Amino acid sequence: MHDIILMPCPEVSIIILTRNGKATIGECLKKVYAQNYTNFEVIVIDSASTDGTPDIVNNFPVRFFSIDVKDFGHGKTRNYGAKLSKGKYLAYLTQDASPFNEHWLENLIRNFSDE
Repeated sequence: MHDIILMPCPEVSIIILTRNGKATIGECLKKVYAQNYTNFEVIVIDSASTDGTPDIVNNFPVRFFSIDVKDFGHGKTRNYGAKLSKGKYLAYLTQDASPFNEHWLENLIRNFSDE
């Protein structure tokens, strides 16, 4: 018999959409992982990049999903990310949207705990 280990769910799922984002995705992910707030997961949904974007993304502890270009739609792909997420809150980024500083995420969700 095996023991079942339940992993705690992250409070925030950061969902990043990308396609051929080699020039910017690395900086975006570096800043995401430089956050003071740490209770998050990162989901990257890539639309069949051909420039090496997945190679850069796979250097980070993300949940990576690749979709065909024809399956991409701004709302549709964001909804797909929401279905994949485990977090209570969702934060969406694109490959070229780097967080401003290490307080970005904690500032974003702070008001959710203020009754």
